Amino acid sequence: MLGLVMLVGALLPYARANQVDAVAGIEPLKDIAINVNRHLQSEDGSVLLFIRTGIWKPHGDLYLRNEQILNHFEGFQQGTHLELNTYDAERGLEAEPIFSMTGQLDVLNNQIQMQMLDNRTGQMRKVKFVPYIPVPDRPRVKLRLLGFREPDGWHRLLLKRIEITDALSGKLMQVLNGENAEQTSYVDYEDINFDGYFDLRVMNRFNDGMNSTYLYWLYNPRNKQFERAPEYEAITGYVNTVFWCKELRFTEATYSWRTGSMQPAQMCDAWRE
Repeated sequence: MLGLVMLVGALLPYARANQVDAVAGIEPLKDIAINVNRHLQSEDGSVLLFIRTGIWKPHGDLYLRNEQILNHFEGFQQGTHLELNTYDAERGLEAEPIFSMTGQLDVLNNQIQMQMLDNRTGQMRKVKFVPYIPVPDRPRVKLRLLGFREPDGWHRLLLKRIEITDALSGKLMQVLNGENAEQTSYVDYEDINFDGYFDLRVMNRFNDGMNSTYLYWLYNPRNKQFERAPEYEAITGYVNTVFWCKELRFTEATYSWRTGSMQPAQMCDAWRE
């Protein structure tokens, strides 16, 4: 149920959430989660945080700029409360975490109040994480996924449409055509062109994972609409972002947004900017 209706990371009541849409013959896709992938930094800019929220097992990367150390972490989310531990990728989760973190997610403002315990020194500190690229007019939205389960074959979940609603006013902002996109477990809500606004990525066809295709909608602040991005859709495979490098890492290619548009690039050092 986490992904059914999402306010940039947290579930809110939604009157029609469990109703079938009689007109279109479709219903909410209850089994599809919405990953809200956040690009954040500490207020003093010394710590960068990439975190996937809105799912039962949040995870991501913690980058200490001064030490040039990249820590992977994972943990748990209950409502807006986070419990996270970093780990050594080479030693696995059995190793003692370098940092133990508890946090409170401020969904509306895209911020996290975090307490970070450095297990190396025993030092505890409070850190407020804020958007890496702040924008004053970022929309607060609910996403509602509607579709149906294929009756034959593999009983695939097919996405027919995405309803985007203003979370504050309840007004329907936009309806996106899902084009019968084949769903497996989640969609992504993340800034993937590094302008500070969340965009939308949806799996289109599952092709052995590595070569799957995706649908993309980039948010346009000028007309306040999500617009299809064919330049992204032409590239197969899942894309991971390294936001401090303004970099997109697809399965077989890397692109940079440093010049203001997507250009082929060499992979930047994930530990340095």
